[in-house]
Amino acid sequence: MKKIILLGLSVVFAATSALAGGKGPKGNNNTVFKVDATSSKLKWVGKKVTGEHFGYLSFKSGEVTYNGTSVVAGNAVVDMNTMTCTDIENKEYADKLVGHLKNGDFFDVEKFQTSEFKLSSVTSIKGAKTGENNCNVKGTLTIKGVSNAIEFPARVEVNGSTLVLRADVTFDRTKFGIKYGSASVIEGIGDKAIHDEVLFSLALVARTGK
Repeated sequence: MKKIILLGLSVVFAATSALAGGKGPKGNNNTVFKVDATSSKLKWVGKKVTGEHFGYLSFKSGEVTYNGTSVVAGNAVVDMNTMTCTDIENKEYADKLVGHLKNGDFFDVEKFQTSEFKLSSVTSIKGAKTGENNCNVKGTLTIKGVSNAIEFPARVEVNGSTLVLRADVTFDRTKFGIKYGSASVIEGIGDKAIHDEVLFSLALVARTGK
């Protein structure tokens, strides 16, 4: 059981640049959107040679500042202790899997209870249609105290009192010291190998007045 899964990450969203690609002005027109932990979703998908598992993590807190045209500041925290596995119906089996993901082989949650993403720039995608990714995001992802640069396309939408950021993000877990079951690290592991790449699907919902 212990060799068949890798959890995707918990992530922190923090924005410091304008959606148009430059710095957004800071002034009285700024609106602060507080992260709605109940409405926000973070799904992880971990794969091995012969299958995959998936589940969810919950946001702990955060906020995003928007000046009417651009994201200019923000932060959000995901609680690693909230990880679940939802594809396994047997609760005992699912709990064992999550327990392994929380230990030192993977995310060492007792020591590293949150993970973080700090955004360094957002560049708009010209000609993006409604419902499509409309910006490219760059920033620094920190997991287990290890930080690496990462970039991915995303969709940011603001509708009245609600801001939503959606993205599908893939990262290499071994760059964060998570090497358990990796064929790139362990020779001859064969079909017991766990893929290095982890996918998470993010829907960060933030609202004013919360």
